[in-house]
Order: sequence, then structure tokens, then C-alpha cells
Amino acid sequence: MAAAIDDGRLTLPLSVTHVDAHSDLGLGDATYINLLTELLFLDVDDRRPGAAGLVNDGNYLAFAIACRWLSDLTLVRNGLGGGRPGDLFPYYMETLDADNIRLEAMTRDQLDRRMRDQDYVSAAVEPDVPLQHMAWGEFEAATPFDVICLARSPDYTPIELDSLFDEIRGRFVDEGASAASKR
Repeated sequence: MAAAIDDGRLTLPLSVTHVDAHSDLGLGDATYINLLTELLFLDVDDRRPGAAGLVNDGNYLAFAIACRWLSDLTLVRNGLGGGRPGDLFPYYMETLDADNIRLEAMTRDQLDRRMRDQDYVSAAVEPDVPLQHMAWGEFEAATPFDVICLARSPDYTPIELDSLFDEIRGRFVDEGASAASKR
């Protein structure tokens, strides 16, 4: 994504609709520590998480938010509706009932205090990113999408689905359009 931003193919901030069984906000590894205690202390223009090797298939949206690349996020999951996604990361939210993602720059001590439900004062608070979530059957796009990115996470997608990805790419991806935009 950083290359597409740098060469002007994407204009920031992005309104993102993420269709997936997972939020990809980083539940499951410890990179949130680096995001909250190191990355958020950098000037926004210096936040390039890829260089640190921290971004992965399960956390890239959190890092995009930390870089202020997203104006809002809609999570569309394959569930049957009702309730909040079970993988929203509590340290990225004011509360789990909130309708915003709120990243807070904090020292390790402040993060430790938050993790133990003790009082703390964060060093800085990032702008809120509005969050919506819904089951796929409830979702309807208000306007056509400008860009669609189809991603396959090898660690999470069975190889038996490769033919489905090929079919989607063949029907909906105009690879000539991306090559033309590079000229």
C-alpha cells in the first residue's frame, strides 16, 4: 500500500471496507506494543511500519490507521449478524462498545497500567477513526468502489481455494488498468 500511496495511485485518507472473517487489527501477536509505544511517537510522515518488519496479514489495518491512512473503516464479516466482531483489540479502542478506533501513544509503563485496568494518562491520542461493522448480508455499498484489493493470506486460506481466487481475478480484476496507471 505504501508504494501505491508514494506513486500517487492512492489518495489519502482512504475509506476502507474490509470483507473478512477477521478484523486484521492485530489480535494474536505482540506488534501492538511497538505500534503503541514506538510508532505513534514518531511524526506522522515518518511512520512507515513496513520498514520495521512489523506488518503482517493479521495486523495491517491497525498500522494503516497508525499512519493516518484511513478516514473510516467498515468491517464486513461472514457471520450471521448481531453483536460486535470478537477480534476487536481493546487497546485500540476507547471501549469495546465504542464506534471509533482510538489509538493512544503510551509508554511501556502506561501500557502496562492499562493492561492491568489501572489509571493511566496516555502521552497522545490519535484522531478517531469511525468504525462500522456488520454481517455480509447487512452490507450494501452506498457508492461504487474506486479500488478493490483481493488478498489471499497463505497462512489462513486453504490451497483448495486458489481456483476461486483465480476465478475472481479473471472476472473482476483488470490487470491492464493497473499496468496502464504505472506508465
